Amino acid sequence: MEFIITKEIMFNYFSGHASALQKKMIAESLADPKNLEIYYAYLEEWEKCQPQFLPDLPAAFSKNLKRIHSTERQPRRLRKDAAIRPLHALTSLVAVKVAACLFVLGLTGYFFRDHILYENYETAYGELRSFTLSDSSSVVLNSNSTLRVPRFTFAVWSREVRLAGEAEFHVRRRDDKLRFVVHTPGNNTVTVLGTEFSVYSRNNKTDVTLNKGKVELASVNSLEPTVMKPGEKGSFAPDGSIYIQALSPGELSSQTAWKEQRFAFNHTTLTEIAVQIRDVFGTDIRIDDPSLASRQLTGTFKAQTADDLLEVLKEMLGIEVIKVKKQVHLIPKPTNTN
Repeated sequence: MEFIITKEIMFNYFSGHASALQKKMIAESLADPKNLEIYYAYLEEWEKCQPQFLPDLPAAFSKNLKRIHSTERQPRRLRKDAAIRPLHALTSLVAVKVAACLFVLGLTGYFFRDHILYENYETAYGELRSFTLSDSSSVVLNSNSTLRVPRFTFAVWSREVRLAGEAEFHVRRRDDKLRFVVHTPGNNTVTVLGTEFSVYSRNNKTDVTLNKGKVELASVNSLEPTVMKPGEKGSFAPDGSIYIQALSPGELSSQTAWKEQRFAFNHTTLTEIAVQIRDVFGTDIRIDDPSLASRQLTGTFKAQTADDLLEVLKEMLGIEVIKVKKQVHLIPKPTNTN
C-alpha cells in the first residue's frame, strides 16, 4: 500500500513527534522527487506557524567589530600543562566542525529556498518577454511583471503559477485534463483547461479577458466559481465579488494591445493614463490640476517609451510636459491673450 504524505503526519515529524514507522515511511517516500515539493511546502507552512530564532545580524556584526577594536592582540602561548589531545577529542572537534558546516548550508538553503523551489520570469520597465513553459503552454509577459513557476512539480502533478503584473497565456490542453491555475495577489484564482486568456493584476485590481475556451474565476469570498465565456472580461472587486462584462471585438482586441506596444484608450481619463505610464515605464506622473486630470482620451497609440506616449498626450490634449528631477508634471497649456 502506497504511503501518502499528509499535513498532520508531516507536522508531527517536524515537531519531533512522529513514530519510528512514520519516519521510515517518510524517508522512503522522499526518495521520489515528486514528493519533495509537498515536503518543502509543508515545511514552509509549519515554520510560519512555529517561528524560530531570527538572528539580528547587524547587531551581532557591530558587537564583534567593537570587540576587535577594543582587544589587543596577544601572542599565543602554550600552557605548561597542555597535553596532546586524545583521538576521541579530535574526532569530536571534527564532528562539531561538520555540524557547523551543515548548519550554515541549511541556513543558506532556508533563505534561498524560494529561488530553489521556484523559477521566476521577470520583465523590467518597458520590456516584453515571451517564453514556453514545460507543459508547452506559452506566455507573453508585459512590462514590470513577474511569473513564479514551481521548478520540480509543474506539469508533473500540478500546473499552478503565480502572477504579479500582466500576461497573456496560451494554455496547452492535456490528455490527463490537469487544470492550469493562475494565482494573483488577493488570493484570486483563474482556473482553465485549454484556452487563450490574459490576466491583469496591478494596484489591487485583477481583470481577466477570455479569447478562447473556458475559464473559472474564484476568490476567497466567492461561494462557487464564476464561469466565463469567450469574449468576456471578468473583474475582481476588492471585497472578492466577481463581475462579468461582454466585450465587443474591438474592446477584446484592445485588452492585449500591449503585446504590440500599443496603448488603447476608451474615454480614459488622464489620471488613469498616468497610472498606466507608471506601471509600464516606471515614470512618476504628477497632475495637480483637477480639471486636467479628468480629461479623457480615446484611441490607440504606438509607444515604445514614456516619452513617446507623453508626446501623444501633449499633441492630443494640448498640454505642457515639464520634467522636474525624477517626476513629470502635466499642466494646462497657457492660453495666448494676445
